[in-house]
Amino acid sequence: MNILKEMISFLILFKSYSVKRLLWLFFAFVIGFSLFGFSFVSCAPGIDEQASGNSNGNDDGGDGDGTRRRRDDDDDEDDGDRCRGNETCERVCEHIYKDYSEQTECMDEGDLQVGRLQKVHDLLMEVGRDADDIESDLQELSDGEGEVDINHFEDYLKIGTKKWIEQIKVGLDNANSDTSDKKFARLIETVKWLVEDKEVAEILSEVNTGNDVLEKLLLALDANDADNGTCISKATPAANPVKSKDTDLWDLDGSNNIVIAKYNKTAVGSNSVDGRIELDNAADGKLYDALSCQYDNITSRNVFSYAAREDNATIFNMAFDLLVEICDDVETKDDGQDKACAKTLMCWTSWQDAGGEDGDHLSNSNNFWELAENKKSNLEEDSRYYDCTAESFAEFFE
Repeated sequence: MNILKEMISFLILFKSYSVKRLLWLFFAFVIGFSLFGFSFVSCAPGIDEQASGNSNGNDDGGDGDGTRRRRDDDDDEDDGDRCRGNETCERVCEHIYKDYSEQTECMDEGDLQVGRLQKVHDLLMEVGRDADDIESDLQELSDGEGEVDINHFEDYLKIGTKKWIEQIKVGLDNANSDTSDKKFARLIETVKWLVEDKEVAEILSEVNTGNDVLEKLLLALDANDADNGTCISKATPAANPVKSKDTDLWDLDGSNNIVIAKYNKTAVGSNSVDGRIELDNAADGKLYDALSCQYDNITSRNVFSYAAREDNATIFNMAFDLLVEICDDVETKDDGQDKACAKTLMCWTSWQDAGGEDGDHLSNSNNFWELAENKKSNLEEDSRYYDCTAESFAEFFE
């Protein structure tokens, strides 16, 4: 009997002990798992960036589906010790910037930041690279998966762009042995990057000398073109255009800096007349032609139609600003020929994109005329900014 009582007491004690122990172990497991999960979420890469909208995903151009890659103003990145007084750091600034004022501003940065600026410089314009290297380097800058990203690109441009412009002029590599084809290929990759990455385009537009960068890039492309582009200077207007047709009416006489917009006084083709718009100087003539040039490497488009296809209003507007600067200086601006000057290039571009078919320049616009609508006051007195017929051009010259 005593043995039975002892056995019952033991089982009761064991059961009580086991339940308590199990409850304790279960409680400890729950607490530990919770702490582990919290640590995992807070340290997981990309979570904080996604929540704040600052991850390195591609920009969507503002339709709400993409993510913004540009940092906020309260960036706490460590810039290091001041560069000035550090001889090695100062030499870096002298290498990556051209003007003395730019170099001295660079020296006011921290040495770690100068190191990042040097990396941006190399990705933009380091010599000895081919087109594939440049494409890869610029993509690295956009992706932001290396040491630098487009925020550091912005930092670099805020200090100065003259070194970049200088390298653009020589095809991003001043090697004497380089052919025009190699230079052209490197420059095309730079154009593609500016047009296809909208946030990069926005950064360029916000810099005071951004338009200068785009201008020199287009001029360098034209200068190194190995006859694979189609420019308005190579156009031949139709001999006797029909009054209501938007056939090929436009040309540029590069020798005399004359923009030609053909029109006719009546519906009879034999009464066709060249409307002549005299540009201010040879430099304006070269830039006008460079703005028009369409290249196979960018799907046979020029800067306007390429930007329209990629829905990049920023580059479209920057190029249009360059066009307006040219056309504002025409000899007979008071007669409305400044508008005829701009409209000529727009109509020629649209007609080319439509494959040279009458009447298709609107239906095949690829967003071109939608972007041009914001500039219609520079193209026409009334709402017919998209009217590219011979009749519409007659109104500028009669």
